[in-house]
Amino acid sequence: QTNAAQLGTVQATTDDKGMYTFANVAAGKYRVAPLTETLVVGGGDPRASGVAVTVSDGQAVSQIDFRLAPGGVITGRVTERNGRPVIAQRINLLLVGENGQPQPFNGGNRFGYETDDRGVYRAYGLPAGRYLVSAGTDINAGNRPGPAVNRRSRYPLTYYPNATDQAQAQVIELTAGNAAENIDIALGEPIKTYAVTGRAVDAETGEPVTIIPINVGRAVGGQRGGPQTMAPGASTSSGVTNTKGEFRVTGLLPGHYAISVNAPGSDDTSSDFYNDPVS
Repeated sequence: QTNAAQLGTVQATTDDKGMYTFANVAAGKYRVAPLTETLVVGGGDPRASGVAVTVSDGQAVSQIDFRLAPGGVITGRVTERNGRPVIAQRINLLLVGENGQPQPFNGGNRFGYETDDRGVYRAYGLPAGRYLVSAGTDINAGNRPGPAVNRRSRYPLTYYPNATDQAQAQVIELTAGNAAENIDIALGEPIKTYAVTGRAVDAETGEPVTIIPINVGRAVGGQRGGPQTMAPGASTSSGVTNTKGEFRVTGLLPGHYAISVNAPGSDDTSSDFYNDPVS
């Protein structure tokens, strides 16, 4: 892949000898990285995040090689305390560094990890290392927790093996290509959450604005009723207005939020409407 602005991200596929080629590459700076769900860059190779390459006009750059190894697996089941499976629950991984400090792990499956209809999850394509595994929502994480998306319930953040304090979490030692099984987590009682409802109308005509996305996210500024804006990088959730212009967004934790319609051109579902954020 490449991050060159003039090309965007492009891909090449390896042949039966593991060889790959990008042809007709314009001069510029690129980053080349292997894209695979189950293999990882092996041997602690620093090229895991890709190799920076500068290409000049007419130049052929070769031997940008990667040594791959089978990724490891962490699998288990997430349930309520009564043993009922928790479905579509996001699984969080922290990678414990040599200094003992856990850091968010952003590798592995690019789609993230969730439990299935049995409450079972399977995190695969993981490099060897020491991991902390958790599920649930950290209600003390400032702006990061946002409204739930398509979730019936939200649960307190719980680390394997059922610790609400990270200091009491058990470290999972994962070796290359192997599986850590039965990493089960039992979540506590669901967190009480709230809903925001409202209506979108055309400011000039007063008519309802239908089928328009509504964004809700943690807000900054605007103390005691003043103007608020959505926090940069805040988790957000989208509702869509119905034929009466009404919307309902559920799964919110207590806190200050900013609500707005999508700005024109912000994505494929944006419209010609805009508004000042509503606190």
